Amino acid sequence: MYAAYKAPPGNSADWEPLQILIGILGDGPSSRLAEKLVRETGAATSVSGGADRRAGPSLAVFTLLPTPNRDTAAVLEWVADPPPGEPYYAPERARPYTEEVGADPGRLRVGLMTRAPGGQFETHPDCVAAAEAAARLLESLGHDVEPSYPDALDDEGYIEKFLVRWSSGVEFGLRYWERRTGQAIGPDDVEPLTWALAEQGRTHSASEYLEAMEYAQVVARRGAEWWTGHDLLLTPTMALPPAPIGEIGNGDEEVPLMPIVRATPYAVFTAGFNSSGQPAISLPLHWSEDGLPIGVQLVAAYGREDVLLRVAAQLEEAQPWADRWPGLAAAPAG
Repeated sequence: MYAAYKAPPGNSADWEPLQILIGILGDGPSSRLAEKLVRETGAATSVSGGADRRAGPSLAVFTLLPTPNRDTAAVLEWVADPPPGEPYYAPERARPYTEEVGADPGRLRVGLMTRAPGGQFETHPDCVAAAEAAARLLESLGHDVEPSYPDALDDEGYIEKFLVRWSSGVEFGLRYWERRTGQAIGPDDVEPLTWALAEQGRTHSASEYLEAMEYAQVVARRGAEWWTGHDLLLTPTMALPPAPIGEIGNGDEEVPLMPIVRATPYAVFTAGFNSSGQPAISLPLHWSEDGLPIGVQLVAAYGREDVLLRVAAQLEEAQPWADRWPGLAAAPAG
């Protein structure tokens, strides 16, 4: 979990005071944030802070490592009850989500998918290895794993229809904030990619948007049928290892929509479940030879967050990750 704040550039007079403030607030086990979040409440296992000393504008970044799975359950519990008038909400839980952590998940039926949906990208060998290693770990814990996944994930029209909804949503978002602030939003107020998406959204008619919504609902129903014979789907979280900073970009280039093209392999396994509303969780169970964490995704049927929390806690106990840090990052002191 990250909290980032704009900081003065490294050549300003405010740089040294900023470093002192970061040290007091969040740099290491003796910091104020560590005192509150680690020792008093147990909400995080570590806290670190730092600022990027560059000639241009920089960021002060505080990194919090939440207590795995327990905090996931706590956050779900906080947001689980719908407010009055909420039109869409998940089925009522059988008991508090916090009680699912550590509960016996039983013997689960798991489908393994390592091929990227639609076959449009080649899944990186590290990402395939991560999912296959997780499959072996699940089998060692008594679960049944077989190569299987919902055919609906391979539907050829998914990305096209998804972009209709996404770009329309970006256009709506800009209009919403214009109404809220009473100020017009132009291309200089947002990133180039955001503006390009909004412009694309303006080209869609109401009927095209409704068609895209209907398509998403039909595909979600087709996919849900697979879960009548399985409890979980196991995939890599991404089709590629983590990208170097700046590789995807913000659209400040000749074709401002290119970041979408570059980002798609990183979202191809997860995007479908953003649309279907199914609960999914990413766990850092694998590490590449370069020392990068490689996530695996588990997806449950609609409304079965309880199953995810139980098996995630079981996997974390079998193969803990909280104390592992990539070699490219500075681990927090203590």
